[in-house]
Amino acid sequence: MQHLLVTNGAHASTSPLAGATLIGRAPACLVRIDDASVPAHWLEVRWRGSSWSWRALASSDRTRGTGAFLENGWRSMECSGGRGTRVALGNVSVELISSSPPEPFVWDVLRERSIEGDALDELVEVRGGDLLPLAAEGDATQRLRDGACWLQATADGPRVLRAHLPQLLAPTVGGSLDLQAGNVSAEFDLRRNTLVLSRGDTLVEVSGTCIRSLAPYERARRETPDGWLNAADAWCIWVEFGGSPESPVDAVAWERGRLRRILDRAGVTGLDALVERRKSGNYIQTRLGPSITRTVFHS
Repeated sequence: MQHLLVTNGAHASTSPLAGATLIGRAPACLVRIDDASVPAHWLEVRWRGSSWSWRALASSDRTRGTGAFLENGWRSMECSGGRGTRVALGNVSVELISSSPPEPFVWDVLRERSIEGDALDELVEVRGGDLLPLAAEGDATQRLRDGACWLQATADGPRVLRAHLPQLLAPTVGGSLDLQAGNVSAEFDLRRNTLVLSRGDTLVEVSGTCIRSLAPYERARRETPDGWLNAADAWCIWVEFGGSPESPVDAVAWERGRLRRILDRAGVTGLDALVERRKSGNYIQTRLGPSITRTVFHS
């Protein structure tokens, strides 16, 4: 059975992990943390079919954690050498105990505790990754759905129970953000190394130091008539924004390439419109693409 280690100051406990687990202070959270510093819905931890991942739903600027960056704000969650990925907010943290996949369990809604392992046999029939009501007499067509609730009489009195099954959630269906379509807003936050692109109701956030590769062109758009920069001028501004002064001039272009790869993984299309280039005499000049019509900058 897969669990999270939940630590709040000196207090530590474990909590089971469902295929998708909501963590926070609100009653709807499977992992509830009664601490005023924790948002109502703080984190989601999800099984991806072969590994775990996490993302902050609130207080992302104060949340600290590790793991490779995935699409749409997700980060990988792993366990190796006896230590698992740890995500913290002040004195509160959650840590993955093992990398094993989720298993079916039942949640006692009124007692707010899980029923696992052999204890399940008194309440349901466990068949592989399915849970069947005892009254079903093994009829697989009556298997419980993930999240199904029911009232069951037990020796300890009636209990309100909820089934948790190791089922994968289908990916969210949403429109991709097409830079070629124009009217795209870009918000840069160099304190967090994040870039948020939005168009209408579609929003994409990516993270990484490579977002600084666009910062020179955002400044040039604000401070010059046409926003064009040659490679050397862009490199000087990039260094002001935290780029390594030991890097070659081409480093800005390399970082833009990394940024395009990250945006591509996040579902952004029309990436040729991210910047535009022209030849001016013996130099190649670059500027922020005209499809980005509005910028907000935090440094």
